[in-house]
Amino acid sequence: MGCLADLTGSVSFGAEPLDADLVERLYRPARRKNADAASGDRACFLSSSRSRMDRAPLVIDPSGRVTLFTGYLFDREDLARDLDADSVWPDARLAATWIARHGLERLADLAGDYALSHWVPDTRQLFLAISPMGGRLLYWHRAGAVCHFATTVAGLHRIPNVPRILDPLQLTARFSATIGDQTRTVYKDIRQVLPGEMLVVDTAGVRYVPLWQPNPERRMRLARDEDYLDAAQELIDRSVARRLQASRSPAFLASGGLDSAAMLGSAARQADGGTVQAYTIVPPPDLPVTADRGWYSDETPKVAALSEHYPNLNITLCHGLGLSPLETEPAQLFMATGLPCLNAHHIGWLDNAFKPMQQAGHDAILTGQTGNFTFSNDGQLCFADLIREWRPFTALRLLRQVGRYQGHSFFTMVQHRILAPFMPDAFYYHQRRWRGLSHPLSKRGLFKAGWRERVGLEDYLADNGEQVLSQRDSRSREQTITYAIRRRAMALPNMHALEIARGIHYRDVFADRDLLEFILAIPREQFILDGRHRSLARRMLAAQGVPELITQERRVGQQRVEWNHRHSRQLEVFRADIDSFSRDPLIAEMLDLQKMRRMLAEWPATSQPHEAMRLSHGFTFTNTIQMGRFIRWVGGSNQ
Repeated sequence: MGCLADLTGSVSFGAEPLDADLVERLYRPARRKNADAASGDRACFLSSSRSRMDRAPLVIDPSGRVTLFTGYLFDREDLARDLDADSVWPDARLAATWIARHGLERLADLAGDYALSHWVPDTRQLFLAISPMGGRLLYWHRAGAVCHFATTVAGLHRIPNVPRILDPLQLTARFSATIGDQTRTVYKDIRQVLPGEMLVVDTAGVRYVPLWQPNPERRMRLARDEDYLDAAQELIDRSVARRLQASRSPAFLASGGLDSAAMLGSAARQADGGTVQAYTIVPPPDLPVTADRGWYSDETPKVAALSEHYPNLNITLCHGLGLSPLETEPAQLFMATGLPCLNAHHIGWLDNAFKPMQQAGHDAILTGQTGNFTFSNDGQLCFADLIREWRPFTALRLLRQVGRYQGHSFFTMVQHRILAPFMPDAFYYHQRRWRGLSHPLSKRGLFKAGWRERVGLEDYLADNGEQVLSQRDSRSREQTITYAIRRRAMALPNMHALEIARGIHYRDVFADRDLLEFILAIPREQFILDGRHRSLARRMLAAQGVPELITQERRVGQQRVEWNHRHSRQLEVFRADIDSFSRDPLIAEMLDLQKMRRMLAEWPATSQPHEAMRLSHGFTFTNTIQMGRFIRWVGGSNQ
């Protein structure tokens, strides 16, 4: 059986053994703390379950090979049968058996959501791997001939000689919502292994080996439009079934949107009359809130309609303006992962659902987080793709229809959906400056003037082939890969912090390899067919009788719509934070503290419209506060 475990390892690849004090303090005592450990003078490993109800054994085969595993395997009974193994074996043992039979070069074929390490003493090689589209990460540090690794940076920092030196460039990139070199972290000497990758460490050094990469050139064409709907439903059903595995009491975090409707509908049909438990966050009753233009504020009517459509669906509405400890005591998040949490105040809002889930005894939560970039893709870049396929008349016809459906003029649609993707970068950014628009990065962090230039952020992004604006990723398939894989990996530490804080395994139904490959391969018009954006999702759900309140909704549900009511309760805390930031040399050098003080002085009243301030105050300001708190924490202070 699978479980979440904290993995740690240290290996010396040189002539000198590991530090004896490290071995004695970190690895050997663990044998007396309900954890499995293997310790020697040149290789030590530790596996510790996060749940008291599960064990996370490490596996040592007769030749001395050591396998550590966290997460869970898909379809484990079929897997055990193929391996001539017992289905009651823990997933770590099944994975070790699979590797012994098929080899690490085929590890991408071992389906699941996991991270593992595999030590081969005969060849003195260490392998660190994450399953394709997995929800795990591994972190590593190498100093000379010694390599250390762990499932969290916090775990890695338990090893005394792993440094805690921040990288100002990476801090700036992360808090500017950019990616750059994904193997780097906000610490100078700590790197990470990402989903679909394997790190090989040996006496010659380290190297990354891709286990799996999506192929944007693959194409699939089916006989009828309805066949795409059937295929999508089959893949969603399989993904939901797999993510319900290895859970004693699963629940769903859902909205009234298309992705949640597809996920919950699949679960309801597969439950054979059993109850499907879901949780939805809504604004507190009678609280005056207003969504931005093009958005709606309350999921209640939609989830009520969905519950009526699926009688075995039980949805608990979660709300509250009381601040989560994850908001008021952010050091909890930092201590959980050792990393900053982007948009941590959003995590406090999410805790409105995670806390009652924990109280109800749920051990896994299924979400549709990646759905917007896969199943319910809005098709915004598909028009440019159709023109590249020499189908301009089809592109223009669908463009006019979708524009009419969304309430946009034909000229506006041409400008943003066809002309902008084809503009050369230099011309595109020049016309933005000519129109008086601010630099795209200026709204992503309250940095001092000239700071991004000092750390070289734009050159760094250019060296890594990254566009600052998503509309410059002009091919829809590449954009899907960027968001479903690269940007999703950036957000995983946030979910890991919630997992650790609440003891609930986070599972993303639409972060599925088979589903992503299908979405990339099908014709682009499937997402804008019949003149509606998100057409694939709308048509599939409509065919299942899902209420039109959901399938015909043109707006988007706005999360954390009560943001100002929550943050207004924290203004004095924010003011004290800014005062403390001025005493930290790095924070004072990076952040525009004077502007932050002005923003506090002009904070909008909760009764005033604040559409323009949702981004500037509700996201950018609070995210910058969190950046300062993290830097302060790394420096050894919580004040």
